[in-house]
Amino acid sequence: ALFLVHALVRPCAVVASDINPSWEKGVVRNIQEFKTMADCCGPQIAAALSDPKTKSAIDALNAVDLRDQVGSYRVIVSNETPQL
Repeated sequence: ALFLVHALVRPCAVVASDINPSWEKGVVRNIQEFKTMADCCGPQIAAALSDPKTKSAIDALNAVDLRDQVGSYRVIVSNETPQL
């Protein structure tokens, strides 16, 4: 319910810290950013996603809370590959 209040009525501080930043940017901006990323790094992204160890690391990173910088760092250093 608080997410709806935050989105439709007025900002709620308790909710603002829990929202994925991509959600707040909106669909159009997310698509623009994804296109730019694919244009600049398409081959590197394909290599990372096709490597099983790197794909596993990316999945583990996606499972970590966006606000958990220590957890993200631990996943990255524990799963270093040339693609990362």
